[in-house]
Amino acid sequence: MKKLIILILVIGIAALGYWYYKGQKNKKVVEVSPVNKLTEEEMKMTPEQKLGEMNIRLRTAQTALMSFYIDEKRFPEELKELTTPIAYLSRYPTDLFQGGAPLNYQKVSTNHFRVWSVGPDGKDDHGEKVLDEKEGINGLGDMVFSQQGE
Repeated sequence: MKKLIILILVIGIAALGYWYYKGQKNKKVVEVSPVNKLTEEEMKMTPEQKLGEMNIRLRTAQTALMSFYIDEKRFPEELKELTTPIAYLSRYPTDLFQGGAPLNYQKVSTNHFRVWSVGPDGKDDHGEKVLDEKEGINGLGDMVFSQQGE
């Protein structure tokens, strides 16, 4: 019963992520560098808006990772496994604090992952130094989501 409830929650959150990213598809993209891309809307965001948006993107990635884990009994080696062959994510999640670069991800073990944004300070602490949410945009460290499977 517990697994069924978790599965229903994961599916619901994944559906929200899908609808969010579906809406992002039609937005005009501005090149920041050959690799990094931000939409015009993302470039106009305040630091506070970026912080909120990154929480959504990290939760969406976390939900997709947990869905993958339920199906595969392991976490992926790279986040791009979440887009093919089964689309747990409709597009690769990006980091607004890193100019639209892909989110950072580390498979710690078969049943443990870490996904992070560099956070408002723009410095990649490799998910080791965690941003204190009370400090908000003035804080130092990465925005980190880490979870273990069963």
